[in-house]
Amino acid sequence: MTCRIISEVTYLGIVESTQDIAKAHARQLVLSDPPLKSPRHIYVAESQTHGRGQHGRNWISPEGGIYLSGVFADIPQKMHRYLPLIIGLAIARTLMWPEVVSNWTPARRKQAVGSTSVHLRWPNDVLFNGRKIAGVLSESITMGDRAVAVVGAGMNVNADPAASDSALSHTATSLAGELGAAVDKVKVTNALLHQMEECIGALANQHWPHLHREICQLDFLRGREITVSVNDQCISGTGAGIADDGALLLALPLHREPQCIYAGTILSVDNRSIRGG
Repeated sequence: MTCRIISEVTYLGIVESTQDIAKAHARQLVLSDPPLKSPRHIYVAESQTHGRGQHGRNWISPEGGIYLSGVFADIPQKMHRYLPLIIGLAIARTLMWPEVVSNWTPARRKQAVGSTSVHLRWPNDVLFNGRKIAGVLSESITMGDRAVAVVGAGMNVNADPAASDSALSHTATSLAGELGAAVDKVKVTNALLHQMEECIGALANQHWPHLHREICQLDFLRGREITVSVNDQCISGTGAGIADDGALLLALPLHREPQCIYAGTILSVDNRSIRGG
């Protein structure tokens, strides 16, 4: 398989956090004099000792998973809000890409991978058969009008998340667990890097409307009963899609128009708690 990567990629062993390494790189770019047009850079680690997810939550990061963080200086700050969904889309594409799947899917898999198996759960989760297989963490390093995006992603490939925390057995999953055997993590990583390059490049070239349509097709929350935490307040309603600006649309009782949620944490879907995932 040929993997066309424009970004510079650094492969690491065991680190505390790829996100911390990427943020240090981003700070150097923000403080430097040249325009923010440097090549995108992605750090990929074998495992993390202090991986973290949204809102500082611990992200279990044993060997066998994919853990990476990208430094994107060429994405305008006004587009940073799209990045969790964009990287989520790159992961979803990786899981559904037939040319790649045929190369690393084991012969005795439980089922074929398809679009019906993979979904995006706003704002930053990728689901396989309804359980979390990957998550995204997006941050911005800014100084005045200079801003660099730092986006981390963790994907459960051959590592079983429930092995470290049994509470995750109902809310999280791994690719190997779903397919019934270990897969070639190197090929999955290369495929993901390719899809990240494609998606980030499309965003940088102002192709958000096309990406938005694809994201909406994978929306897990549409039509489901949701409880979301916003500024320490719990709001319940029905998922009504993802807005043009990336916000979650939530239909509320007695409200004619859906409410736009720009930042929040999904607590439950169809009365099932997802906080463990």
